[in-house]
Amino acid sequence: MDSSNIESLLGAEKIGLFDSGLGGLSVLSSFIDSESSLNRKEFIYIGDTKRCPYGNRSYAEIREFVTQLGIWLVKEGADAIVMACNTSAALLAEEIRRTCPVKVVNLLEPTAAYVKEIGFRKVGVIATNTTARSKAFSKAIKASSARTEVFELGCPDLVPIVESGQFDSEAAVDALRPYAKTLLEHNVDSIIFGCTHYPFLREAMAANVRQLAPRRNVTLIDPARVLTRQLSLAGGPTDGAPRLDIATTGDAVDFADKTALLLGIDKSCLNVRNIPLSELTAQETGLSPVPVDVISPSPIP
Repeated sequence: MDSSNIESLLGAEKIGLFDSGLGGLSVLSSFIDSESSLNRKEFIYIGDTKRCPYGNRSYAEIREFVTQLGIWLVKEGADAIVMACNTSAALLAEEIRRTCPVKVVNLLEPTAAYVKEIGFRKVGVIATNTTARSKAFSKAIKASSARTEVFELGCPDLVPIVESGQFDSEAAVDALRPYAKTLLEHNVDSIIFGCTHYPFLREAMAANVRQLAPRRNVTLIDPARVLTRQLSLAGGPTDGAPRLDIATTGDAVDFADKTALLLGIDKSCLNVRNIPLSELTAQETGLSPVPVDVISPSPIP
């Protein structure tokens, strides 16, 4: 990852993160568990659960939503932002970087660097339809590892499983089975969780890999952990505790319950507030019309 991105996160006083819902909490969890100066930062997180999921939304909708969330985070004092939603990063990483007044970091680039570092040769990616269709991971990986084969698979039914709290269930194992089977048939040596919701399904995916290919050694890659690893190498451990400011466009009580579970912390330590959509939509985004040659996402079988 670009050293300036590492410096911007390690040097930030308040790091903002956004996602369509709960998925970006996998990134926040990785940060607060980090053996670096991240573990004493102030974090502000917003999950846009009212409009979740983003994976089947049009380009224009995602662009509008992400711009609103970025503006809101900056107004709340974030001096660096992590796109904890790979669907938005796949479509808008460069545009958001150009238009946002603070440093914006995504997970695609550090993941591509990790694939090159380890030397994976056949990489599977499970992601939302939009991310898979964009080939964002393929492009990022092949830019540095041209000989690496990348197979991206759209998995539209997985985000609702996490959002409903069923990530540790037989339903999750069953839902992942056909995707695991397809990836293993492509002889992948690694599987990237290409949506930030999906690391919460790690055990379900691992169970399927063990069952379907007990003799295969397949590495499961969480891009958030990859990013945190790079940050930990750059900045040594420090004492202190993170300060969390959590917001959602949906039900704050329900979001607090699930956040406490996913982060493994006591709910009494959380203060989750509701941000009405009207507050986000009232912001002046300054967006120009979507170019006519931009094609809206379509479902992937």
